[in-house]
Amino acid sequence: MGKIEDLSDWTRKGLKLEKEDKFEEAIACYTLAIQLNPKDYDAWHGKGKSLSLLMKNKEAIACFDKLIQLKPEKGIGWMHKAFALSTSNKFEEAIACYNVVIQLCDGDPLEIVRPWLYGAWSEKGNALKNLGRVDDAEQCFLNAKKYQND
Repeated sequence: MGKIEDLSDWTRKGLKLEKEDKFEEAIACYTLAIQLNPKDYDAWHGKGKSLSLLMKNKEAIACFDKLIQLKPEKGIGWMHKAFALSTSNKFEEAIACYNVVIQLCDGDPLEIVRPWLYGAWSEKGNALKNLGRVDDAEQCFLNAKKYQND
């Protein structure tokens, strides 16, 4: 790695490495950005995504918890945390996160939140299905269809 002094440069470098599927190197950059500024939302987000892609869900969830702590009103931390929880077979906890995403989207312009609502309802349905709650899952899938792009 080159000598990069600017914290946003570390985050940008992490994003570039992440796009090249160099997740370990990206995580190192994000970690440096976070050391310089523990409130760097983009670095926490990138680090969590990279960890999640490496199936390091426990560490990823800790990053997504930090996202939620920094900006609880943003659905992205909740959604990523829910995915990581689902991947870890923690379906009840994932469902709770999907519910928060759905609640956060309430009242926002549909053209902005449509993909979030579709994803949250669909993934909530998958989590419910994994728990054997097929009827509840089917209702979620019907809700998701309302937000599916045609």
